[in-house]
Amino acid sequence: MRNFLLLILSISFFCSRANQTTLLGNIRGIDGGTYINSPVEVLIVTDFITYKKDRITQSITDANGNFKLTFNNTTTNIAILKLGKVERTLFIEPEKSYYITVKAYLKKLSESKGFFAKDSKKANIKNSIKGELNYMIDTLDKSCSNFLLNNPAKRKNYDSIKTFTDSIKKTYEGESHPYFKQYLSFKIAEMQMFVMRKFRDDFIKNHFKPNSNYANNIQSMHVLNSFFSGVVKHNILSDDKSPFHKAMLQANVEKLLIEVSPNTSENRELNELILLRGILEISEVYYYRKSHLTAVLDKIIETTSHLLHKEIAQNIKKKINHLEIGITAPELSIQYEETNFNLSDYRGKYVYLCFFRGWDASFQNELKIIDYLRKRYKDELAVVCISTDIDIKVYKDFISQMKNDIDHIYHYNFDSKILLDYHIPDFRMQETHQWQKPSKYFLIGPIGDIVYNNAKSPSKGFEYDFRLLIGK
Repeated sequence: MRNFLLLILSISFFCSRANQTTLLGNIRGIDGGTYINSPVEVLIVTDFITYKKDRITQSITDANGNFKLTFNNTTTNIAILKLGKVERTLFIEPEKSYYITVKAYLKKLSESKGFFAKDSKKANIKNSIKGELNYMIDTLDKSCSNFLLNNPAKRKNYDSIKTFTDSIKKTYEGESHPYFKQYLSFKIAEMQMFVMRKFRDDFIKNHFKPNSNYANNIQSMHVLNSFFSGVVKHNILSDDKSPFHKAMLQANVEKLLIEVSPNTSENRELNELILLRGILEISEVYYYRKSHLTAVLDKIIETTSHLLHKEIAQNIKKKINHLEIGITAPELSIQYEETNFNLSDYRGKYVYLCFFRGWDASFQNELKIIDYLRKRYKDELAVVCISTDIDIKVYKDFISQMKNDIDHIYHYNFDSKILLDYHIPDFRMQETHQWQKPSKYFLIGPIGDIVYNNAKSPSKGFEYDFRLLIGK
């Protein structure tokens, strides 16, 4: 029995080691900046409809900017190596190691703020050689890009495109890597998609019918997303008598899978992805209630035989219900200098979350009422004000004018995730237009759920709504 257990443990250890992927390398500043003793993480994307990123491991660079991350990985994935504002993308495989050199304008990036302060590009893999997946994909992509760039007339002619795609097919005919074979197949499809735009049935027959497992490959999903773009939003929604509408209201997934693309109705896998993409497309046009879209997504999650389709449906469900009443509020934490704020620390109380900008003179009047609310409802309500000023000087000038307690006022510290999570615009223009609505308010419940996702401002009746809520 003991020997049997040892055998099992040995097999488990070997399997876990066999599935490991390692990323190691170094980051240096071109302009003299450094990135030492700082976070480094690996994110992967498996859902190419919502493009949700999942962090699978993290570590810290050493005093010289070196890093090493080893993690379990059972499939080929597109990964993002993230070092602060620097991101490098690469394809990762089980049992592989990648040595990555990263050079970036670290000093310049450290002084830049907002969404655009980012350096994203393909990874420079030092140990990538002929036959390695990244090498093959990079070589293929460059060949296709060069053909399109150097042949403006031929790129519009089917015979010329076909001659070129036949040549690259022949170039790689000996490659057996399953991920690359699918990538190559749909790279050819991408090259032919423009010249075959009037022959959709032939395009589907040539490129989609011979293939499957579309969701597992970034290139097949790129073609699928491009080719079937607007099918629901423009083709179906423009037809008031389409059977699709009745099926959506009834959450009849079987009927929806036929009506979303009748020409491919025999291919359930493909039509599930077309339907999922369509639901995401129309989620912001208010044609259907979100409850109808959610009901359909739940049915897809329940009935699909493709695990990745379940994941995509769940991600779409989260995305379209983001910031909806009753949904858990996004995490919110801020750290800078001696400031350490975390929304989760306020569990047990209502939190009135006020996003503002220091240049907004009208917010000065709101602060007077906010001071009253903090005192009047101190046992039930916490008020948190967060400046989203792009210019830190504006925020500091605002704070310098404050005479009262400012412990409840914070700056978002240029964390773009906060702006994304709470749908706060990051303006790159003169901030004087009336439509910009510089202030935004939320009420978070004692258990962390969203009570009001568009709460009234203090001067427009927030107290009345809050008193009704707490029964006072």
